[in-house]
Amino acid sequence: MTEPGTDTLVLNTFGGLLLLGLLSDLAGRYTPLPRVTLLLLAGTVLFEISRQVITRWTLSRVGDIPKKKHRHKADS
Repeated sequence: MTEPGTDTLVLNTFGGLLLLGLLSDLAGRYTPLPRVTLLLLAGTVLFEISRQVITRWTLSRVGDIPKKKHRHKADS
């Protein structure tokens, strides 16, 4: 079972990253800074937050997979 609101949080994170990329592109058109520099700065600022959210979401999804019971043979 996933935590309540996890899916919404992941979608909001991806949407925020998309908007940040679009805003960085727009700012790069009107400032002397290259767009790549702005995208790299924005990516480094939000990297840790998005990594934690995606990791938590992935682990909650993996937790839904039923675990198989493995039988180990005793050493002879």
